[in-house]
Amino acid sequence: KAITGNPDVEDPYVEAARYMKEVKTAKEAFEKEANKIPGLENRIQKLEKELGEAEKSSSDRGAEIQLKSASIEQLEETKSGLEGSVAELEKCKSDMEQQIGMLLKEKEALEKLEVEHEDLIKDHEATVKDLSTALKDLEKLSNQKDEVDVENKRVKAENTKL
Repeated sequence: KAITGNPDVEDPYVEAARYMKEVKTAKEAFEKEANKIPGLENRIQKLEKELGEAEKSSSDRGAEIQLKSASIEQLEETKSGLEGSVAELEKCKSDMEQQIGMLLKEKEALEKLEVEHEDLIKDHEATVKDLSTALKDLEKLSNQKDEVDVENKRVKAENTKL
């Protein structure tokens, strides 16, 4: 009878116990037959050893894969950081190119001013030379006037005597 008391319902515990008994009987029969096969025990030990080695190798590969995965993640982070740095450097480069352009324009303006300054200096030097020449001419004229004045006084004095 089932635990519930209902004769139509099988007890799950009884069912499980029956299944375990069948498995145990089948295992014992298998072991009995297996003992009759020569070298089976050695083969089982060899297979268990190979299984252990395969599990270790698999574990090692898993660890290697995890390390590689972590390395890949680090490389991707580094790549992302480098791409950010490259973008920042490109912006800086663009800014510097603009500044260089402005400085080149200022240099051209300064060069024009320098040429204009040199032209003004040449004009000034020519003016100074002209003024110097005019001053010398004026001094000559002044000396000539003085001589003429002296001569006029002498002539006037002679005329007065006469």
